[in-house]
Amino acid sequence: MGELGVIYYQEPISLMKIAKKEQISKKYLEHIIAALCHSGLVKSVRGKNGGYSLTKAPENIKLEEIIIALEGAISLVSCIDAPEDCSRTDNCFVRLLWLKIENSIKHILCSLTLKDIVDEGGIQCLQKFG
Repeated sequence: MGELGVIYYQEPISLMKIAKKEQISKKYLEHIIAALCHSGLVKSVRGKNGGYSLTKAPENIKLEEIIIALEGAISLVSCIDAPEDCSRTDNCFVRLLWLKIENSIKHILCSLTLKDIVDEGGIQCLQKFG
C-alpha cells in the first residue's frame, strides 16, 4: 500500500515492480493484492500501462481499512465482540481494560491515513502519536 500511495498520481504499477522494490516475492504479493482488491482499496488496470493503483487518494484511506482488509476485524480478545462467549462478561474488570486498549488502537488507526505513512517516510505519523 505504501508503494501505491507514493505513486498515486502516476500511472499504475506492476506487481513485479512492487515486489522488486519492496524485496518480497511476487507470489506473496499476489495474495496481499487480492485481499486489497477484494476490499475495494486497490484496483487492477489492464492494458499496456496497466498494473495496480489505489481506488481513492492516500489521504482518504484510513490505516484501519488496510488492517481490516488484510487481517480482518480488529479484536484483541473474543469477549469484546462476542460478550456472550464468556460467563464473566458483566463483572470482568480485565474485559474493560481490553476494551479500553482496543478502542485506543482503533482511534489511532482511524486517525492515521496512508498519506500520513508515505509522506516524508512516515515522519508525520511518528510526530502525531509520539
